Amino acid sequence: MAHAQQAGQSQRAAITRASLARSTVRHWNAPPVTSAAAPAALADFIETPEGVEWLRRVQMAAHWCICEQGGAGVRVVCDFLELSGLSALTGASYGTQQAFQAELERQIVSSATTLREVLAKTMPHRLLSVVEDETWQDGMRLVAIEPVSNFILLEQVSAARSAAAWSQALERGLAGFKVTVVQGISDEAKGLL
Repeated sequence: MAHAQQAGQSQRAAITRASLARSTVRHWNAPPVTSAAAPAALADFIETPEGVEWLRRVQMAAHWCICEQGGAGVRVVCDFLELSGLSALTGASYGTQQAFQAELERQIVSSATTLREVLAKTMPHRLLSVVEDETWQDGMRLVAIEPVSNFILLEQVSAARSAAAWSQALERGLAGFKVTVVQGISDEAKGLL
C-alpha cells in the first residue's frame, strides 16, 4: 500500500487495486488497540503477507460456505466475523461484505462461462434428466439443473414461462453440449408439461 502511495497512486485506488476493504486498511493504519478478540500473535501474523492471504482465505471460505452453499445472506457472514473475533482484523460491515460477495458472484459467473465452453468441447455424449423450475429472486428466472452433478444448465430471466419460452431457454442452455434430454422433472406446471 505504501509503495502505491509513494508512486503517486491515491489510497482509494491502491485499496481498490488490491481488492481490500477500506475498513481493513484503516485498521492496519490505526494505532494498536488491545482486544480480547484478537490475540497479539494473531494480530502480528495478519500484518504479514501470509497473514493477509490466510485472512482472505477465511473470508472467502465464509462467503462460499455461508452464502453460496448454505443459502444464507451476507448478514450471516458479518455475524460470523463478529462472533469469531475476526472483525478486529478485517472489515465486517454489511457494505464491505456485500461488495465482497458481489465480486465473488461475478467471478463465479465468469469462471462458469469459461469452464462451460471448455467442458462442452471435450465431453462425451450423455443422456440427461433435467430438473426445471422458476425462481423469483429479482423477477422470474427459468432454471434447469442436471440432478446428478447439480450442474446448472440454465438460469435465465424470462417474461414468460410458457412451453415455448421453456423450449427456447432450454435449447440455449444446452447449446454446445453433447447431450440428449430423456426426462424432464418439474412441479408439473402447465408450461413444463
